[in-house]
Amino acid sequence: MNLQQLSDTIGVIYDCALEPERWPQALSQVGELCQAPFAFVLAHDVERNQPGRVFQHGGRAEWMMKYCGQYATINPLFTASWLRPIGEVYTPDDLFSRDEWFESRFYKEFIQPSGFVDLMGLMGLRSGSRAVWFTAARMGEASQFSGADNQAFQLLSPHVCRTIKISHALDLRTLKSENLEAALDALSTGVFLLDSQARVMHANRAGERQVRTGNALRIVNDRFSPTDSSANANFMKALSPKTDWDRKSVENMHSIAMPANDGEGLIATILPIGDGHRSSLMAPWSAQWAVFSQNPMSVPQIPGEAFARLHGLTGGELRVVLAVLPGLGVPEAAELLGLSKETVKTHLHRAFEKTGTKRQAELARLFMASTPPTHG
Repeated sequence: MNLQQLSDTIGVIYDCALEPERWPQALSQVGELCQAPFAFVLAHDVERNQPGRVFQHGGRAEWMMKYCGQYATINPLFTASWLRPIGEVYTPDDLFSRDEWFESRFYKEFIQPSGFVDLMGLMGLRSGSRAVWFTAARMGEASQFSGADNQAFQLLSPHVCRTIKISHALDLRTLKSENLEAALDALSTGVFLLDSQARVMHANRAGERQVRTGNALRIVNDRFSPTDSSANANFMKALSPKTDWDRKSVENMHSIAMPANDGEGLIATILPIGDGHRSSLMAPWSAQWAVFSQNPMSVPQIPGEAFARLHGLTGGELRVVLAVLPGLGVPEAAELLGLSKETVKTHLHRAFEKTGTKRQAELARLFMASTPPTHG
């Protein structure tokens, strides 16, 4: 991997923020970068527990059809990765013991027959009822992903997360510059198009309303300016020519908090316009940056997430707890989850220990009595 290849890949990823149909091209470049012939972006409807929109490069079309039709609802990666931070890179070895992964029904019936050798992914979004995963896969005789591959994915992570978040906020398919202004005005998310000096070249109606009615953000001498001094400093640093966006690591925040004096404030997500398709879309305003500002999005909870966090349950333990709650015994839960009876017993006993319970009925009562935390 060289810096130019990384930079080019990040640029194509950012194009997907305004035109999601470009994801297959971006995934192709990600695949070249990580030597992964199959890569995909997958949205999942949390409330309905079913897959949503999919973009992929490589592989067979029937793989995703089979996954969405038969295996999405029993994918153990869903629960395990949910309990990890947004943007954190993982492989199955990071989430499960090898026995648990290889014994799972998901692995035996889908991963292994499809010829997958290893997966590397990250959760790019949790918002409203939607979650989005970004994943690359190696096939056949290829080796497993290495530490160097993980580092490459970490370099992509903040840019992937930023792109997915912006695309989700816009909820747009394909835009042309002549209808972009009308589309932006229809959004509840504030959108500000800025030049290189942070001067506001265009603001949509929601953005104007945020400036007019709130106190987290103001326009000073035609410039975008968070009212909080620390937030303003972080914002200006992000726009500085000295900031190397192509080399930001996963530890860098891809959004900036803009506190308000009397409320929760706003979150600003910054998209560099740069060259290529994004630049042509923004040409009427000569914009160098697009800033998307909104109230902090509520993070959906999978069933039992608050309970798991409260008692320190792992993703595997939470899956077993959810399976036995309706009254299933260990054999039935094992069959449902595609795990061995011994693995289910191990997870269940660990859940008993962590929750201070001894029987399934006691565990069920404790679960039902738990109250999810509110999100500010």
